[in-house]
Amino acid sequence: MAYGLGSSKVIEIEGARRLTRIVYGKNIRPACAALDLLFRLACRADGFGFALVHSAMVSVARTMGEASYGRLAWLISECEDLQAKTSSLQLINQLVVSAPDDTARQQLLLKLKRRLGFDLLLSAQLHLQDPAFQEQVQVYQQVANVRIPGSWEDANFYLFKSKRSAEELKEAHGRLNRPSGRSHGLVAARSV
Repeated sequence: MAYGLGSSKVIEIEGARRLTRIVYGKNIRPACAALDLLFRLACRADGFGFALVHSAMVSVARTMGEASYGRLAWLISECEDLQAKTSSLQLINQLVVSAPDDTARQQLLLKLKRRLGFDLLLSAQLHLQDPAFQEQVQVYQQVANVRIPGSWEDANFYLFKSKRSAEELKEAHGRLNRPSGRSHGLVAARSV
């Protein structure tokens, strides 16, 4: 394997797996540091960052008997540490952005949504007032092209929709209240 990839790539792959194993550990502080390093790896400009971090997440999750990205979902939904929540969501956002093509991006988003219930999971975290976490939720909505139920974006969408419906109702009400000459003609024709 080292011969075909080059020894530095093998070291990077193993390093990403080790960092991912730290994320799966019980200590949150080292997990946060590992998440930040995985984020930096995913940001690589050479396009290898997504493959490196994604494959590490999938392989370590498989060895732990969990769904891919399940640990990140757990950190966001169950962990009390705001740094862990924010770093996990930041890593997911970066992976969505750095996916090599639209197919890979859509597969990742589908996995997050269907297997992990990610949109609802984030919806349950909207009560958090941490600006960094709120920013990452907004970034997720942009990069994933979704509205998280209960988010400000969701509320603004329904506000816009209700204003548009109110305008349409007002116009329809106005048309119904206008007198038309035809109805008077019908009454006159009947009376003759």
